[in-house]
Amino acid sequence: MANRKNVYICVFDTFSIGLGPSSSHTVGPMRAAKHFFQYSRKKFDAQKKADISERKSTNQNFSDSANLYFTIELYGSLAATSIGHGVTNSVLAGLEGDDPALVDPEYVKSLTDNTADNSVLNHKIILKPNVKIHPSHTNAMRFFAYSDKQKKNLIAERDYFSIGGGAVLYREKSRDLYREKSGELVNIAKPVLRNKELPFVTMTDALRLCEEKGITLWQLAKEYELENYSADELEAGLKKIWEVMRESVEEGLKKDGILPGGLNVPRRAKSVFERLIKEAQQGKNIGNQKLMAYALAVAEQNADGQRVVTAPTNGSAGVIPAVLYTWVRDQEAMDVPLSQIEKGIGRFLLTANIICSIIRTYASIAGAEVGCQGEIGSASSMAAAGLTELYGGSSKQIENAAEIALEHHLGLTCDPIKGLVQIPCIERNAISARTAVSAAQLAMCSQGSHLVSLDKTIITMNETGKDMNEKYRETALGGLAKNFTTC
Repeated sequence: MANRKNVYICVFDTFSIGLGPSSSHTVGPMRAAKHFFQYSRKKFDAQKKADISERKSTNQNFSDSANLYFTIELYGSLAATSIGHGVTNSVLAGLEGDDPALVDPEYVKSLTDNTADNSVLNHKIILKPNVKIHPSHTNAMRFFAYSDKQKKNLIAERDYFSIGGGAVLYREKSRDLYREKSGELVNIAKPVLRNKELPFVTMTDALRLCEEKGITLWQLAKEYELENYSADELEAGLKKIWEVMRESVEEGLKKDGILPGGLNVPRRAKSVFERLIKEAQQGKNIGNQKLMAYALAVAEQNADGQRVVTAPTNGSAGVIPAVLYTWVRDQEAMDVPLSQIEKGIGRFLLTANIICSIIRTYASIAGAEVGCQGEIGSASSMAAAGLTELYGGSSKQIENAAEIALEHHLGLTCDPIKGLVQIPCIERNAISARTAVSAAQLAMCSQGSHLVSLDKTIITMNETGKDMNEKYRETALGGLAKNFTTC
C-alpha cells in the first residue's frame, strides 16, 4: 500500500463512548473544546503570575480564569451542519469542561435553542461558521481565548481537527500534529509504543503474522492493546463498551415519538420489534429481522443525542451493536455461560478493531472526508469480521468477510437531509447490519480465497472518497439533502 506506515491500534479510539448524533461533530468538538479550555486556562494563569511577579500595570481582569472569552471558527462540514449535528451544543459543553462519555445528554441538548441563529451565542462565546474548507482538514475548528470582553488580549490560539469517530488532532506552531490518547493529546510525530516482534502495517502483514505465529487476528490486536493497557484495564474497557452498546439497543427499543430536528421523523424500532415478536408468536419465520430493529434502536438513540458508542462513528453506531446483540441473545437462548459469552464479545470487538485500524490508517472513517462509505461501510466491514470470528472462521475468512462488506458500500455518499443524522442514516444502519451478516455467511462458505483483497478495497475506498464532490461529503449541500428541499 502507498505511504506505508505502522498501523495505530487502540480499541478505545475505535469504540469511544459519547453522545449522538455525530462523533466527528459532537464527540470530537466537545473533546477539542474541553482540551482548549484547559490549555487556555493554564496560559491565562501563567500570564497572570508573570504580570504579578514583574509588577506590571495592567487593565486586564486576572481575578479568575473563568473570565476567559472565546471565539470559535468552524470550517467545512462542521460549519455546514453545526446545528443539525449538534456542534454548537457540544462546543459549549466542552468549554464548560464536560466529557462526552460522562455528561448528561439532556443537559447538552438544553444548552442552546437549536432553532435559533447561534452565530453569536453570548457575550463570552462567539461561534463563526465558515463553510470554506480548512486547508488541513474538512472538519476543522480554530479556537481563540481572550482575557477581555473587547478581545484585544489574546491568551491562546489553536487549530483542532475532528478526524472521525471522536478522535481529535491539533496543530502547534511547529506544525506538528497531535492526537488524543488516554485523555491527553500527544505528538503523533513521536513513535508510539510498539511490539517490535509484531511489525504490523497492512492486512496482508497481519495475515502473515497470524500464520507465522499461529495466532488469530483478535489475539494480534490484543498483543498491541497490552502494550498500552494492563489485561485488567483492557477487559474492563471492553466490558464497558459492550454495556453501553447493549443499553443503547434496549433503551432504543422502549421509546417512541418524534425525533428532534424538524423533520418529524418517527421512532420505529419499538413498533418494528413489537410486530416481529407478534409474528414469531404466531409461528411465522422472522429469521434475523430483529437485527434491523436493534440497529434502528441505536441509530434512533443517536439521532436523539443520547449516549452511544462510536462504532466506528456515531452515524454508523447501530451496525456493530445490532450484530453483536443478536449473537449474544442467541447465545443466551442456548444457556451458554456468561463467561463464555463475554469472551466472545471481547474477540468480536478486538477483531473489528483491527479492521478499523487499517481503514483509518490508509483511508478514513469520516463521512466528511470519504462519504458514507467510510462510516457505514467501515462499520459493516468491522461487524462482518467480528461475526466471522465468532462463527469460527479463519483469519483469511475474516479478511474475506470484511472485504465483501466494504466492497459493496463503495461510492456511498453522505448527504444527510437538513444535516441531521436521520435520513438516510437511520435506515442505512439497519440495511448495513444485514449486509454484515450476509458477508460473514458468504465468507464462511469459502476457504477465504478471493480475487480482491481488503487492502486493495481500502485503497479504492480512499480514492473514491477523494474523487467525490465535496457536496456529497457530509455538507448537506447535495444529493438527498438538496433534492428533499427542492423537489
